Amino acid sequence: MVCDEIKSRKYSGLSAITESFRLEYYNFVKQWRQGKTIRMKDFAGWASCQISSWGEVWPSCIGGIPLGNLRDVNYDFKSIWFSKKSNQIRKRLKSGNESFPLANAFYSNALCNYGVFARVLLNVFKLIKI
Repeated sequence: MVCDEIKSRKYSGLSAITESFRLEYYNFVKQWRQGKTIRMKDFAGWASCQISSWGEVWPSCIGGIPLGNLRDVNYDFKSIWFSKKSNQIRKRLKSGNESFPLANAFYSNALCNYGVFARVLLNVFKLIKI
């Protein structure tokens, strides 16, 4: 329904890119809700992180796994990001094959996943309707 509405409109520029990512995300959620196993490499802790208002640094918005707290290291992000603990957590995350239907996690992973990114680009050209 929503995807059909998106596909029926004409877009240009940034809006075509935005809607293309949305189409891919909505398809991901649809498959997830149907109970299908979706394997997408998770780049949590590599391509992005979350920083809470209390200074906690997490590799992802999912799970709340703390890498460290900026307040404890005089706000030296590098000391947390390149720490032994962070590397161990990244290794653990890399071995997992879980998928979660959260938009911000999906979009970060989609930017780093060649297959998903290729589909997004293909959809951009379809949405522009030249």
